[in-house]
Order: sequence, then structure tokens, then C-alpha cells
Amino acid sequence: MRAIAGAAAVATMATGLVAIAPAANAATTITFQPSGGTVGFGIPLKAAVSDGANDIPPGLLSYFLNSGNLIGSTSVTSKGVSDPVTWTPTAAGSAALYSVYRATDGSETVTSNAVTVSIAKAATTTVVEGPTMAKTSSVQDYTATVKTSGSYVPAGTVTFQTGDGTPIETKALSSQGKATISIQMPSTAQNFSLKASYTPDSNTLASTSAAASTAVSTTGSNVTLNAATTGVAGTAIPISVAVSPETSTGTVTFYIGSTVIAVRALAGGTASTSWTPAGSGTVTLKANYSRTGANVDGTASQSIVIGQPAQTDRITLTPSGSSSAWVPGAGYVLRNGTSVTLSPRTVSGLPVTFGIAGACTITGTTITARAGVGTCAFTATTAGNANYRPTSQSNTIAMAAGIQTIQPKAPGFSTLAYKRWYRLADPGLVTNTGQAVSWVVTSGASRCRIKSTPLGAMVFIVRKHGSCTIAARAAGIPQAWLKLNKYYTYRA
Repeated sequence: MRAIAGAAAVATMATGLVAIAPAANAATTITFQPSGGTVGFGIPLKAAVSDGANDIPPGLLSYFLNSGNLIGSTSVTSKGVSDPVTWTPTAAGSAALYSVYRATDGSETVTSNAVTVSIAKAATTTVVEGPTMAKTSSVQDYTATVKTSGSYVPAGTVTFQTGDGTPIETKALSSQGKATISIQMPSTAQNFSLKASYTPDSNTLASTSAAASTAVSTTGSNVTLNAATTGVAGTAIPISVAVSPETSTGTVTFYIGSTVIAVRALAGGTASTSWTPAGSGTVTLKANYSRTGANVDGTASQSIVIGQPAQTDRITLTPSGSSSAWVPGAGYVLRNGTSVTLSPRTVSGLPVTFGIAGACTITGTTITARAGVGTCAFTATTAGNANYRPTSQSNTIAMAAGIQTIQPKAPGFSTLAYKRWYRLADPGLVTNTGQAVSWVVTSGASRCRIKSTPLGAMVFIVRKHGSCTIAARAAGIPQAWLKLNKYYTYRA
């Protein structure tokens, strides 16, 4: 493992009604009474931490789902005040929620009872979109979109039907809650209507769309869309449309999803544009042709799969005061109570986000160790952009027992006056962890003498010419702090 100057992480648990703290403050309680809700809609979670009229140590209040899945955390003040954490359920049914309060100084952890809440299925709406006009015997695309009014995107299937309810085809919804069908228009002029019936997944309710109506005539226009089916984020994709007959006039409106990306006039029966994707994913490209700009006389659509660009970002994490960056995947050691501040840098110039779990905390770019045993899992990530893929770097930080310190009065110089008393420590000297300090001559006992003054200060004298060594000692704390053995050598 590689040694470093410091690190830490906030370990979190969960809460409910009233909980028991392990040590310092057995009277601390948590009141947690969450409400149920609906899939895809945010539910504010807010627990109250109190110790009657007494202040509590400031800390972290975390909320958990079922058997330990962290929902989120928020700081809690000494008065038990904290901001709510929003939980958005993704599944219908029962969910057990609980909360955990952990003091920042590690003095206590309190876990609430689990509270079971009910999560209802989300209502849906289904809409079918298609051309308002089309030519007889042409092939036209119709898209069904199923939505909830919350954040949940429905899965499941839609069954396309003619206006009188005759099933045509059943299709699975995409990850955007959409399904598209291509239908050949009737060979004779008439009004054609289409609707879609949604068969829900386990988290939603069924719905049926209103009918989309298309006026089919012998003068409608055939529209052909030409574009690549794959692309790369940050690279332009040429798009063109051909409308027959070639003598057609009017405009073509180009869409990505429901967003208009261009409007172009036909020239010789064609129109073209280009589109540069900002990120990866699957998108729907659509082109609507209109003679007058009022009605859609023909339409065409297709899917484009967008991948990330070839460039991979790289993260460099350099500890303050060091010229060597952390090696991705390497392990490092941090002593209890010490910190390391990292200077992040990326090839892309994108910001770096830190995550940490275990016996450490992180503030800004500074990691602090909060224990003498255990490990921390540290991760640095970038989100990526049009030119760089997202990337991450992980490191393991092993906790080691901390080194105790003192603030004595012992002389800092080595040569002393002969037969003169010097002060080693004021009365009641303790280490930074509160351990009592004792003093002993470890070599040259015939030359140096230590004694305590009537007020409790520790002093010493060099009684003979020569040298002696005096040690300050304090007991260690298992799995947290090493024994103190600090030596002072003097000569007279």
C-alpha cells in the first residue's frame, strides 16, 4: 500500500421511529413517519432527531429503503434541524423505509424503526401521432407515446388498432415510452384512423389513446427520409428528404423527438439539413412535409443510435505537496485524524465529482481519516461531453492508527545550562486524544533528574556534565491511536 497524508469517509445507516444510540448519548431518539405515494412522484422524507431539551452532536441523517439501499443523506444541526431528502419511488407495492443519525465526531449512531409505506401505480396517458394527410397506398409512420405525469417512464406494450377497434399489431415500448408502426394507406381516398391501447407494466395503469385521423387522397405526397442509422456524439449527421412527385413544393420540418431542428423549403422535390448530437442514446428522427405549412401532407421517421466519441477522458489526482499523482486502482494508507487534499485535473477540462464510502469523510477535495482500522472506497468521476466519454478512477484507502501529539514546554534546543531547572510540561498535560502524559529518563539517569512541582508542573535539571534522554509517554487507544513515545535529548 502507498502511504499518504490523510483521508476519511462518511459511513451511513438508516432510520425509522425511535432508535437506540450505542454509547455517548443513550437518550437520543429519531421520529420518522414517512407517507406513501405514487411511482415516479417525489416524496419528501424528514426525520426528527432529538435528546429532549439537550443539544445533539451535529451529524449526518441518512434515509434507507428496504434492506439498506441508501436513498440520500443530509446534515443535521445540534438542534436536530435538517433539510428533507426527496425519494422518488420506482416500483409499486410496499416499501420499508428507515433513517440513521450518525454524529460527525463518531460519538453515537442512532437507527430508527422501519416504517412500511404503500406506493400506488402511476396513471398513464397514451397519444398517437401520424400524418394529417397522406397519399393512397403510401406507407406512413404512426408513433404511440405513453407517459405518466411524474418521472417514471412506462414499459409494457401498446396494441395499435384501427378506429373501429380492430387490432393491427402489438409492440413493446422503447426506453422513451414510445412505439412506432408503419402502415400502408388504403388504395382509395378515405379517412383513416388509428388508436393505441396500452397494456401496462407492474408499476402503471392502462390507458387508450384518442384516434389519430389521416385524410387519404390521390394527391397526397410520398416522403422518403435519408439519414444514417448510427452516429457519434459531437459529429454532424447529414439528413435529406425526397418528396414525390419531384414537382412538389412546400416545406419540410425536421424533428429529433418532438424538437424541431430545422425547417427547409423543397427544391426539386428535396430538402436537406444536418444535426449534431450532444450525447449518446437512441433518438427518433422525423420529417413532416407540408404544401402550405398548415397541414402535414406526408411524413417519415426512423431511429438513430448515437454512440460516444472515441476519445477517453483521463483523471489525474495529485496530493497537495506531492509531485506524484495517485495511480488508478492503487491502495493508499491514511492515519486516523489526518487528511490529504487532492488537486484534480482532466484532459477534457471537465469537473471531477468525488464519492467516498467507509471510515472517511470528504469536504471539497480533502479526505480525512476518522478511524484507525478499516478501509475507504474512493471514486473520482467525470460526466463526459460531446467530445469525451465519461470516465472514473477508483482507489482504496486503508485506515491506520493515528499518531498522538502533545504541546509540552520542553526546551527545543539540545545544549542546556548546568544545574538549572527547566520546565517539561504544564500541569495536566494530555495528548490530542485526552490521554495522560508521563515523563521518564530513558538514558543518562545519573545526569538528569525529573520531578513534579507542588502545582503539578513537570520540570527537570541536568545535574552532571554529559547527556541524557527524556521520554514523554501516553497510552494508546486500540484500533484508533498509537502509544505516544516522544524523546528529548539534552547535553550540559
